Parts: sequence; structure tokens; C-alpha cells
Amino acid sequence: MSDEQITDATRRLIRAGGPQVSVEAIAAEVGVSGQAVLKRFGSRNALLIHAFQPPPMPAFLSTIDDGPDDRPFATQLHDLARDLTGLFATQAQDFAILRWTPVEIRESLMPPGTEPAPVVAVRQVTAWLERCTTAGHIRQDVDCEAVALAFLGALQVRAVLEFVTGRPPGHADDATYLATVVELFTRATARPQ
Repeated sequence: MSDEQITDATRRLIRAGGPQVSVEAIAAEVGVSGQAVLKRFGSRNALLIHAFQPPPMPAFLSTIDDGPDDRPFATQLHDLARDLTGLFATQAQDFAILRWTPVEIRESLMPPGTEPAPVVAVRQVTAWLERCTTAGHIRQDVDCEAVALAFLGALQVRAVLEFVTGRPPGHADDATYLATVVELFTRATARPQ
């Protein structure tokens, strides 16, 4: 039984049944004893931290590490927004779950010896935007870090509000909202014609 199989079962059961799911239920799901799970992870809290910490290299980071490419800026920004929207929706649910456990969200975001995932995301999106500037996709005078923070915030707040209220905030569906965010940031960073 691998750590990944145990943490996958932990996420699946807790997302479905809430934070009160026992170690024994998780262990039964993967065919081992509760003691075997605790021996592997040390404690229930350590299991939760391991299960709910963001992946070390979310898919969107590899996407932006390879870019920008020759496609229009708006197309690339839309692809990035789409990838981030899925990540933020999952994280909003996971962080809400962790709030009802003894685990500090900070522990989940920042395992020992690492930077917090949000800091890495801002840095990576900022660097991507700087490369977009160099490639001529956006204006030279764009404050790339401010744009990265605003862009990430625009996507994250929708995911959090949707999780908290149980419905999408505002009148726009996800596709329309993404298109609006992309258009807004494309116009804000556009090179003069």
C-alpha cells in the first residue's frame, strides 16, 4: 500500500463525508488497519497535512514554465485561468475541510523547508508575465507582480465564494466569468495599437 493510495483515499472519504471520517474508515478503504496508517504517517493530523497539501508542482506551473508561446496572449491567459480555476475550486473545499480539524492550514500550505504554494504561484505567474513582456505580448510598463496578484485573486475569490455559498457568485457561468477576466487583463496589459 503506497502513501499515495492512502492519501487519495483520505481526500476522497473526507471530501465526501467531512472531517470526522476516522482513520479506521480510511484504512478500511485501502485494505489495511488503522494502526498501519498511523504507523506510516505518525498521527491523524500528519495524515491530513500530507493528504491536503497542494501538489509540489501543480499542472499550471508546468504550463507557464514552458511559456509564453506564439499563440495570442488572450488564448494563453485563458488556458492558464482554466487550469487555475480547477485548482482553486479543489483548494477552497480542502481548506474549508481543514478548518474543522486541529490542522493549521498554514502547515498544509507550507511543509517544512518549502515556500507557501500561494507565494510560489505569484512568483511563477509574475515571471511568466515578465516573459510575455519580453516576447512583446504585453506592454513593457506593466507591473507584472501586481497583475499576477490581481489575476490570481480574481480566480480564487470566485472559487471560495462558490464553495461557501454553494452556488456560483454573480450572474455569469464559469465560462463567461473566465472570458470576462481574460478580456479584462488582456485589455489592461495590451500594447498600444
